[in-house]
Amino acid sequence: MSSCTVLKELQCYDNSMTDLNVSGCTVLRAISCNDNSLTGLDVTSCTALTHFTCSSNSLTSLDVSNCTGLATFEWRVS
Repeated sequence: MSSCTVLKELQCYDNSMTDLNVSGCTVLRAISCNDNSLTGLDVTSCTALTHFTCSSNSLTSLDVSNCTGLATFEWRVS
């Protein structure tokens, strides 16, 4: 996904993904990646992000400090 520089919305929930690279997606506004097996996810370059849901993954940490416009954020550990 890192080469998708004009991608604005990403819905990839309910898969078996273990990795998701959105590092080059600087205009990405929404990510829904619930119900996967993600162990790492770097959204520090996603500064346009306003909606982000990533519940039910295997994430142990998540840095959203650069996502200052977040209006919706959901992260639950299952």
